Amino acid sequence: QGLEEVLMQFSFRNSALRQRFDGVKYSVKRLESLSYEITMARQRAGGFTSQPPSSTEDAALDMEVLSDSKRLYEEFDENREQVMKRSRDVVKAAKNAIYALQREDWKRADSQIQLCADQANAIYADVACNSPTLRLGFFSGALEEMAEALAYRAFRADGKLLNLDEMQGASGLQFPLLLME
Repeated sequence: QGLEEVLMQFSFRNSALRQRFDGVKYSVKRLESLSYEITMARQRAGGFTSQPPSSTEDAALDMEVLSDSKRLYEEFDENREQVMKRSRDVVKAAKNAIYALQREDWKRADSQIQLCADQANAIYADVACNSPTLRLGFFSGALEEMAEALAYRAFRADGKLLNLDEMQGASGLQFPLLLME
């Protein structure tokens, strides 16, 4: 199996890895064309043609490493999908909290904010704490939406804006909020 065949087994979607994979495909195509042209030039000149390596020991690819890479990529992708799906619930609860605050339904707003915290804590404990890159994107956006709900609640209730420490205390999160959230 060649590199291109192994990489075709991955499900890259539209990501930076997909762009690099496409680059590999085009490089392989150029190398095949170059190899063909060299072979034809040697045949015209009466030279010999090279044979591909016959044993797997000569192969440039370590298939075991590629297999492990594929498995790790698939695990990461599954975790990423879970973070995205579960983060939508955090966003929905935060938006519902803001909606309730606009109608001065404090009890519903507080329950939705608590729901945000519970769901965010679960996502962080189950997935995001083990992979910092999974905190970026959807999960970080969900935490930002939760922060907006907390800030709006504090503004409506007390007429003040929360700093990061006050927001952390009011959030109910068991992990630190980042400034960008």
